[in-house]
Amino acid sequence: MKRSVAILGPTPAFIRWAIEHPCELRDIEVENLADGTFRQLRAVRELSVGIEQERVIDGFCLAADTAKAARANTIAASEVLAFPVDEVVDLFGDAASISALCHRCPANGALPKTPISGDQTHWAGCFGWLVTDLNYSFDPAVEMDSIKHSSLIERVNQICKRTTLFRVTASSRNVPTKAQPFYTFWQSQWVDSDLLKLLAEVFGEAAGELDKHCELGRFAAACQRAVEHQLRLFVELVPRGVSDGVHWRRNAACSRCGYDVMPTEERVHLCPGCGTDAPMGHFRKSRVLGRRPFLHLEKIISTAATEDLLTRYRNGHK
Repeated sequence: MKRSVAILGPTPAFIRWAIEHPCELRDIEVENLADGTFRQLRAVRELSVGIEQERVIDGFCLAADTAKAARANTIAASEVLAFPVDEVVDLFGDAASISALCHRCPANGALPKTPISGDQTHWAGCFGWLVTDLNYSFDPAVEMDSIKHSSLIERVNQICKRTTLFRVTASSRNVPTKAQPFYTFWQSQWVDSDLLKLLAEVFGEAAGELDKHCELGRFAAACQRAVEHQLRLFVELVPRGVSDGVHWRRNAACSRCGYDVMPTEERVHLCPGCGTDAPMGHFRKSRVLGRRPFLHLEKIISTAATEDLLTRYRNGHK
């Protein structure tokens, strides 16, 4: 059986982010807060979204692509991905305990503006990924609307050029005139407080232009929460790359701002991103990310039980 992977093929550049706040669900004393939080709370987030999207049945949370294929009756039992709900919840006590922590957390960018009602589970909204191609998502649970002007980089550059606060901030920080505004935000993994206010304003405007883009909206909300509650925001611009299903290779990128070049390209003397002569970093390779916490369900129960579960899920969503 082939290994299920979360990333396959070319990958756009993307922003990994996380808000720092003491929490019983995660350890914030890690080198890379965005990566560490993702690895610790990935299962909690997946379960939260699975509950909201009604993908939980008989104690199992189905993967979003599995659920979609199940409703269309186009999936075999051997392809079904799911995980036992109890294995996630039991790590943190119970669902009520997770809700009690997440629903009053100042770092939770997933909280709605209206009061939470019923059994809603807006859990683990303190981290995320935001892809620079707004028509792309790493998350199968995210339903994408086609956006005509899908470059986040171009959109942010345009907003910054008409934003008074950006001009003031750029002047005070001696940002080179040839720098692209987008790349001024990722030059330090912990966003400075003065830059954080600008980040919140710019991405808040971008999210307002695309009010249905949930990942952009969540990042904008996270920036605003970090400003309002005086919390530190960790950001990392991950360069473009490609996954062959085994290894994920990322392009060499500017050591200052994260602007990357393809393997066949050469960068000019000054970085087109930050406008400085900062050196280029190295190409990076790592093992490609798997689909955990999702597992092949027939390995947990049986083929017959998996087929029965699929039938009942499909019948319940006609």
